[in-house]
Amino acid sequence: MCNNEKIIVWVAEADGKVVGLIAVEPNDKEKTSEVQFLAVHPEYQNHGIGTELNSFALQKMKDSGMKMAVVGTGGDESHAPARRSYEKA
Repeated sequence: MCNNEKIIVWVAEADGKVVGLIAVEPNDKEKTSEVQFLAVHPEYQNHGIGTELNSFALQKMKDSGMKMAVVGTGGDESHAPARRSYEKA
């Protein structure tokens, strides 16, 4: 559950269930959007779902007039898959 009305969430579905999601928080004043969260179910990772979610979200940001996307990840190895996904998009 998300209690922040500003955050927009898009989901990826496969086999009739949600297998991934991306959440972004737009800042209309600064014309930026920050990726708050990206997750793909472990059984569906390495199938391009994270990349597709990123690409979809980036296009939606552009379509809404955003000029910059902001994302942050940890520098440790556990965040490497997320960094690769963001870099592809």
